[in-house]
Amino acid sequence: MSKCVEKILVLCTDIIAITIPFILVTVGLQLGEQFAPRWFSGFPIQLDVILAVLLTVYWILFFAIFGLYKSWYNRSRVDEFFQVLKTSFFGMIVLSIVTFNIRGPLLLTVFLLGVYWIFLYLFVCAGRLGIGSFQRHLLILGIGRRQTLIVGGGALGEDLLRKIRVQPALGYEVIGFVDKDPHGEKERLNGLPFLGTYESISRLVQSSKVSDIIIAVESGSHEEILDIIDNCNGLPVNLKIVPDLYDIASGHIKTQEITGFPLIDLLPEPLLPLQQHVKRTMDIALSLAVLLFFWPMWVLIAMLIRLDTKGSIFFTQERVGKDGRIFTMIKFRSMVRDAEERTGPVWAEENDLRVTRVGRIIRKYRLDEIPQFLNILRGEMSLVGPRPERPYFVQQLRKTIPLYTKRLKVRPGVTGWAQTRHKYDSSLNDVREKLKYDLYYLRNISLMLDLKILLETVAVMIRGKGAH
Repeated sequence: MSKCVEKILVLCTDIIAITIPFILVTVGLQLGEQFAPRWFSGFPIQLDVILAVLLTVYWILFFAIFGLYKSWYNRSRVDEFFQVLKTSFFGMIVLSIVTFNIRGPLLLTVFLLGVYWIFLYLFVCAGRLGIGSFQRHLLILGIGRRQTLIVGGGALGEDLLRKIRVQPALGYEVIGFVDKDPHGEKERLNGLPFLGTYESISRLVQSSKVSDIIIAVESGSHEEILDIIDNCNGLPVNLKIVPDLYDIASGHIKTQEITGFPLIDLLPEPLLPLQQHVKRTMDIALSLAVLLFFWPMWVLIAMLIRLDTKGSIFFTQERVGKDGRIFTMIKFRSMVRDAEERTGPVWAEENDLRVTRVGRIIRKYRLDEIPQFLNILRGEMSLVGPRPERPYFVQQLRKTIPLYTKRLKVRPGVTGWAQTRHKYDSSLNDVREKLKYDLYYLRNISLMLDLKILLETVAVMIRGKGAH
């Protein structure tokens, strides 16, 4: 089934699973009041439609924040149930704090909340088990499988294909192989054709609607694996690799087992859904605070720019954002007007003659970056992340630097791990060096690391260690 249908079905079963425990508990309370009215009189719960709706909305939002509505292709049922257990338990703690009634019997309150949580967990798991079983049955019948490409036409790729075929519920529909050496389409492996070389991956993804790529290259060199990954970067696909090659792969790893044949996810979603929401909330809150509380300084900078040179106060330029989307980045103008009119796109140099007098000061203290907080509010950037680059340079760099486009897995940042540890880009070597820091950030991304980077950025601004 499609991801949209899957999510709608899961949402509907969750609504039913959330409502049933509420009805059971409230009906139990009403029956209890008939036999022991004094004992139950202190507990204020009653069968109320408004309360039931509010409770349902609460749990749906809670489940969404903790990622329970992400697509769960190939997620084991144990993992699913354990995630529901953790999320519902934490949700009950929050609910208990919010609804605690100090006047009611404490033991009764704890007992009823415990019963409610057990029923909630069982019904939610039962609903998801039913949908998962139905979905697996469809996959076994060949309905809803994902177009899959195996990279590597040797014994390892052949063995992987056999194991996938005995596990149709995994949902992989292998359409063929790509290999380092060219093969004709008439040459087949276990009945499937060779569709091209590594350079053909992008074309095949678009023409055959491939959604999953599995790398199964035997004893490949680091350069070969990096070449494959680079050909897959920026494509809307799930990328996995046979684990004996994982040591050269950057990013978090998450294993999935195919009948004793484990695979590793290359650079899956960097943050949990809850962390993504917290990061986005922090972005918006700090951006609004900086723009609103320090507005007199931004007005002063704008006036100085206008008095210093002719031209616009702001400098706008196309940059490449998350997933390769193009957006317009805003900065205070720190260079002369039409600085690249004769040269075309070039990197800034140290002591660049194109930088104006006011520009030299605001670049030194990184105040030229302030208007990018508007990009953050529009959802195009984040406070912390890899620096966004221009489309022209991205096209050049992705051809010469392996893994460069992995930076596009997250929103670009006003500041980042690379910016606090390396100077502005002025050459290809600078880009290569900063890529190491960006990949480190992607491997270790967390809210605590973001906070550390923000504090270091403030220190850099105070010391005036920005560009000169």
